[in-house]
Amino acid sequence: MVNIVQVVFSLLGICLPTYITPDSNEAKSIAIIGAGSAGLAMLKTIVDLPESTNWNVVLFDEREDIGGVWLPHPHPGPPPAVPDTPLYPLLRTNTPVPSMSYPKFPFTTGIHLYPSHKDIQAYHVRFAEHHNITQFMRFRHKVLKTSWNGDEKAGHWDVTYRDALGRLRHGTFNHLVVATGNNHIPRIPLWPGQDNWLSNSSNSGFKREILHTVWYRGPHRYAGLRVLIVGAGSSGRDIGSQIVPLAAKLYVSVRHDPDPLVGPIVDGAIPKPDISHFTGDGVVFSDGSILNVDVILLATGYEIRKPFLEEGNVLITDYQARFNNAHPHKLVTNTRYIFPLHRHIFSLSPSYPVNALAFIGLPSAIANCPSDIAQSLFAAHAILNSTLLPSRDELLQDLAEREDVLRKAGYDPYNIGHRLPTNTSSDYQDELVDFLKDKPPKPTIERGEWDRRLHEVQVTKNDLNRLIMDYLVIEGYKAAAEEFSQEADIAPPVDFESIESRMSIREALQRGDIEDAITRVNDLNPEILDTNPALYFHLQQQKLIEYIRQGRIGDALQFAQSELAPRGEESPEFLSELERTMALLAFEGSGMAPASIAELMSPGQRMKMAGEVNGAILESLSQGKEVKLAGLLKLLGWGEELLGEKTEFPQM
Repeated sequence: MVNIVQVVFSLLGICLPTYITPDSNEAKSIAIIGAGSAGLAMLKTIVDLPESTNWNVVLFDEREDIGGVWLPHPHPGPPPAVPDTPLYPLLRTNTPVPSMSYPKFPFTTGIHLYPSHKDIQAYHVRFAEHHNITQFMRFRHKVLKTSWNGDEKAGHWDVTYRDALGRLRHGTFNHLVVATGNNHIPRIPLWPGQDNWLSNSSNSGFKREILHTVWYRGPHRYAGLRVLIVGAGSSGRDIGSQIVPLAAKLYVSVRHDPDPLVGPIVDGAIPKPDISHFTGDGVVFSDGSILNVDVILLATGYEIRKPFLEEGNVLITDYQARFNNAHPHKLVTNTRYIFPLHRHIFSLSPSYPVNALAFIGLPSAIANCPSDIAQSLFAAHAILNSTLLPSRDELLQDLAEREDVLRKAGYDPYNIGHRLPTNTSSDYQDELVDFLKDKPPKPTIERGEWDRRLHEVQVTKNDLNRLIMDYLVIEGYKAAAEEFSQEADIAPPVDFESIESRMSIREALQRGDIEDAITRVNDLNPEILDTNPALYFHLQQQKLIEYIRQGRIGDALQFAQSELAPRGEESPEFLSELERTMALLAFEGSGMAPASIAELMSPGQRMKMAGEVNGAILESLSQGKEVKLAGLLKLLGWGEELLGEKTEFPQM
C-alpha cells in the first residue's frame, strides 16, 4: 500500500512526507446561485459526476420554490420594489416544447406545443424531484455578497447570505456558479420633460404613468386607454397582442435603426419611432410627431447585473464600457454584456483561477434547457479538471477573435451582449459539447513501467510496524497491541491502560449512557472537557437526544432550557445545533423528519459522538486522532485523482 502511494506521488513529481494527511479541503465545494432552468441543469450535471460524491454542493435561491422566472409573483407591489419575476398570468412560451426540454427528459403527454408558465414550472419541479437533487437546495436563502479570498492560482469564495429565518450566514466555496437569469433589474430609460408630462392628467382622466413591463400582470386595466409600448421584443409583442383588443389605441415605439434580432410589431398596433422628449401635453417622437397617450409601458428589457458580485467588488458596472480592457483585472458589465467571459461562461479576470467563477444561462435567443445543459457540461468538466481549458491569455485571444467575427457580421458585441445571432444557437451548444469530445487522449503508463516504479520504492519493516501499532492503539485493540508490541519489539505510543479507558467511554456513548461517559472522561483527565466547550456541548446535546429517544419529553424540555439554551446564547453554532435537535419534537413518531434532523436519532450519531470524544482523548495524550493508515488511503486516492488528470495508469 505504501509503495503505491509513493509511486503515485513520484510520478507527479511530489515528495511523499512520512505519514502526511491530505488537506481536509481536498474535496471541491461549489455554490450555485439560482433554482431556475440554469441552476437545475448545473446542479444535476455536477452531482452526476462520479467524482462528486464527497463534494460539498449547495444551491441557494432567495425564493420559496423551484422555477426561477417561471415561479409566479402574482400580486407585486408598486414601484420601486421590483417583482421577483416579470411573469404574468396570460404568458405562454414562444418556444415549442421539443426545443425547451432537458435532454432525455420530455414534458408529460398532453402538454400544449407552446405551454403555459404553470406547465413549465411544474416541469422543472418534476425534473428536480426525478433526479433527486432537491436535497442540495436551500430556498429562501438570499446571497448578499460574494468575494474572492486568494489569487489567480488558488483561494476560495466568501459567500454571505441571509437564511430562511432571516439570519446572516457565511460560507466558503472553491467554485461559484451564477445561474440567476437575466430578467430581474428593469432597464428604465429617462427622457427630458417626462416628469412634467406625468404630473398632468390625461384627457380621459386617467392618471398618467410610465411603467416597466416587469410590473405588468394583465391587459384589463388598460381597456379604453391610449397605450404606448416602448420596445418590440418578445415581451413587448406578447403584451401588445393582449392589450390591442381592449385599448382605445395601441402605439409601439421602435428603434430608428432596425434590429435584425427583433421581429415585427403586433397586428393592429400603430408604429412610432424613438421618443425624443415630453411636453406637458404629449410625447414627442424623433420625427417630430406628437401623441397624447394615457400610459406608457416600457418593454425595454433588463440590465444584466449581479448585485451580490458587485457588492463583493467582483463585478464592476460601467454603462459606457465598450472594450475588453476597460477595467483591467476586473470583470465588467455594461448592463448588456458581462466581460471578459469565455464562451459566455467562465470569467477571465486574472483575480482568480479560470474555473473559479462560472455563469450558466446568460445567452438569450436560444432554447434554455438544452443550452443550459450544454453550458453545464462544459463548466462541470472544467471544474473537475482545471487543465481542461487553455491558458487565460489564449482564452482572451479567442474572445477577441469571436468579437471580431460578430463585428464583421454587423453586430456590436457590446450592444447585443449575450444574445446569440440568428441561426447560431445550435452551433453554440454543439461547439461546447464537441470541445469535450475532442480533447486529445491522455498519455498512458503501461503495466510494466508501473510495476517497475512500484518495486523501486523501499519501505522499511519498522515503518510498517509503526503503522500497525498506530492502528491498534487508536482503534482500541488493547490485547492485540500488547501482543504486537512484544512480537515486533516496538514501544507503544501511549499507556495500554488508557486504551481500556477509552473503550469503556466509547461503549458508554454507543449505548446512550452519556452521564457514565462524562464521568469516565473526567476520571481519565478532567481538563479534556474543561478546555473543550464544543465537545462538552455536543455531549450535552447527545444527552438531550437520548431523552427524546426515550420519550422523556418533559425532561428533554427542562434539560434544554436549563443546560443548553444558555450555551446557545453564547455561540451561533451551538444555537443552530440546539434548534436542529429540538426540531425532533416536531416530527416525533411521524417518520417525516428531514434527513438532516432524522440522522440525530440514527446509530451513526452515537458513533459520531464516540469518535469525537475518542479524538479529544487521544489529542490530550499527544497521540494523533486519525489512524495513519486511513490517512495514507486518503492520500492515495487524492494522488490517484491528481495523476488521473494527467495520464492513464493501472488502477487498484
